[in-house]
Amino acid sequence: MKSRIVLADGCFDPLHSGHLRYLTFAAQHGSVLVRVAPDGVIRAKGRQPFFRQAERVQHLAALRMVDAVVAGEDDDGDDLSAVIRHYRPSALVKGAEWEGHLPADVVQACEDLKTELIFYRGSLTERHSTERLAG
Repeated sequence: MKSRIVLADGCFDPLHSGHLRYLTFAAQHGSVLVRVAPDGVIRAKGRQPFFRQAERVQHLAALRMVDAVVAGEDDDGDDLSAVIRHYRPSALVKGAEWEGHLPADVVQACEDLKTELIFYRGSLTERHSTERLAG
């Protein structure tokens, strides 16, 4: 991995072309470490996972632009700040819809470690997996 680690975070269920653009964008900023949210996060959005977390991890690990993948452990999705504190990435990349909406513990972890927040603006014009699966 390059010395600059960029953390990309999401459910990736199912993986689609918007995710590929998001991860390609992240790769422009350094080595990409992907945190895959647990199945409980998908259920909290009101649907059943299309792929189990282990399958999503496997799919992401096979991508050329992804350098490493970590499975989120907390079904409430609250472990993102712990992943930030553990891996100490130079940047956290999220979709633009998260700007101003990140959980306080995630923002605090980024501030404490001087992790840059980068928002991918392409996601504003793309439908998310939840919308795609709803029809």
